[in-house]
Amino acid sequence: MQNGESTDEIKSVLEEANNEAKKYLTKEVLSENPIIAVWREAYRKFKTKKSVRSSIEALLKRVNSGNHVSSINKLVDIYNSASLKYGLPCGAEDLDSFGLYL
Repeated sequence: MQNGESTDEIKSVLEEANNEAKKYLTKEVLSENPIIAVWREAYRKFKTKKSVRSSIEALLKRVNSGNHVSSINKLVDIYNSASLKYGLPCGAEDLDSFGLYL
């Protein structure tokens, strides 16, 4: 499958995931939500910079503010849907952009 604009089916899955993600937002203060707190703790253990946050936190912050995560392309929409549905940071990198050849 070639990456590119998402199909209506993928966009629908993303929209459903946006709505489903609300289950992780049980506290008014974003950082007090358990799913965010656990990933902040994990990132502290990774010894990242203090301001670095997980991708799921950024996604949930958008959902919390009513600014749903919108479609970008097939691949990004699929992993954003998984992140929102399961409360996990997911992502991918374009190896070609790193100049790596396998």
